[in-house]
Amino acid sequence: RGKFGLGAKMALIWSKMSTGLPITVSAAQAVRKRAKGSRGGREEAELGPLVLSPTVSRYVLDIDIRRNEPSVHSEAREPNAEGWHGAEVSVTIAGAWTYYRAKVLKYLQQIAVITPYTRFRLRYVPAGAGGGAEGSTLGDAGCSVVPESKGILNLEFSRRTNTMPPRPRQVRHHPSSVDLELVRRLASLSGASSLAAFLVRDFDCVSPELADRILAEAGDAVAPEAPPKELDPRGAARLHQLFHEIRFPDPDGRHLSPAGEYNLRLGILKEIAPDLVATCAGEPRVADGHAFVVEAGLALGGREVRPGINVYRFANRIPLLFEEGSDVITRTARKRINWSSYKINQTTDRVSVFVSIVSTKIPFKGAGKEYIADDVEEIQHAVRAAIQLCCVQLKSKIVRQQAAREQKQRKKTLVKYVPDVARAVAAFLNTVAQRAKDKSIGACERVGRTEGL
Repeated sequence: RGKFGLGAKMALIWSKMSTGLPITVSAAQAVRKRAKGSRGGREEAELGPLVLSPTVSRYVLDIDIRRNEPSVHSEAREPNAEGWHGAEVSVTIAGAWTYYRAKVLKYLQQIAVITPYTRFRLRYVPAGAGGGAEGSTLGDAGCSVVPESKGILNLEFSRRTNTMPPRPRQVRHHPSSVDLELVRRLASLSGASSLAAFLVRDFDCVSPELADRILAEAGDAVAPEAPPKELDPRGAARLHQLFHEIRFPDPDGRHLSPAGEYNLRLGILKEIAPDLVATCAGEPRVADGHAFVVEAGLALGGREVRPGINVYRFANRIPLLFEEGSDVITRTARKRINWSSYKINQTTDRVSVFVSIVSTKIPFKGAGKEYIADDVEEIQHAVRAAIQLCCVQLKSKIVRQQAAREQKQRKKTLVKYVPDVARAVAAFLNTVAQRAKDKSIGACERVGRTEGL
């Protein structure tokens, strides 16, 4: 995965270092035009049909590492005969496939869980194996694996839904999340006429009244009527100090783009196929001035799920595979949840815990960005609350299942002993009838003797 914000550039550099081959980028747009319709005498815009691009743009390029510039080998527009749309990035890399195969496949499966609206394919061709058959096309569930021929692997994950996560909206910086250098930079770039206008216009959750209060608290360190470009280091330091002392309203989270409870549930059902599943999406919360959203899923049973607590971690819809023992999600799932109170045996039951954290600033530990810090209380509480909410949902389903199983077992037991009970009842009734008959005969004999006298 990308590190230090480089992302695809790192994949391209890896490709260039290992194979020397360029990257191929293909793209074609699809636009849904609006059709005007009249309803009730008023015109309303309605969504029209999807208009596909007649061509596919294809670029073959690599990067000039010394100059840090792209080097385009070829560019072309090809007919879009198949009606394809989207974006595709293709790189060819060399690596220790035998050693990392399990991690690569696990990563792709988790990507398919958190993004069920995507369709992607992995094709592995070992050196000297030649071409091989292309991968098969999937239906609506799981992934397909074409049988390996000479070590060739074709793996494809299907799209389950067309529902995309909401697009993040651009927002201003929250005052409690900025550092001193950012305060200086924003002030130097601002076009506001005064510091009060600068605080209201360039920061989120700052009203004119709150801006006046901040400037009053700043005292003689700032000049409220002066333009922000004239803010000196002393004034910037005082504003930064107040930003972290004053309690601001929390950001609303509209700038985040979580996967969504619906998509998370579909992804779990598609890739894990569990017996029971529960999902939830928490409300936006704030840690150190940065909004975050926690989504969680809990599944019992499923394909290739081992007994015990199996944790799947995501940060901004990216799977985290390594150093899970130090992660806040793993520690919360295994140490801070009383599973037995929810009718779940954490040793023998096959439990899958999915937790996705979305934020503008994920508190990673270490340069590798492979696990989330366990020392942020707000995130701890949010992760625990999300998992517990899923547990509550599953508990009701488990109780109903147990009641149904017990009723079925009682019925089975009764059916098993019905013949014996029937024979016993019949024997008892026969005995009662025989005794009644004997008593009746005895009574008749006594009456006969009495009449003879």
